[in-house]
Amino acid sequence: LYRVDPQTAQATLVGPVLVAGSQVSVTALAFHPQTGVLYGVSGSEYSPSRQLFTIGPVTAATTVIGTIGTIRTENVSDLSFAADGTLYG
Repeated sequence: LYRVDPQTAQATLVGPVLVAGSQVSVTALAFHPQTGVLYGVSGSEYSPSRQLFTIGPVTAATTVIGTIGTIRTENVSDLSFAADGTLYG
């Protein structure tokens, strides 16, 4: 996870995103509009499942919420919250 300065594009490493002790690629990120919690998705078109997790923006620590349904052939490359707090991927 990197923190990026929008004024200069300077990136600062926060830390690796680990799920079950293994570093993962994050394919999507979104902040919940009311709580400010950062959510991420791991996985790719080649992995058997997509994991939804929260990420600590200061430490990159993760908490797995679970597997996103049965999505196997599509990559979740974006997450977005509706104004009512519904998460879409």
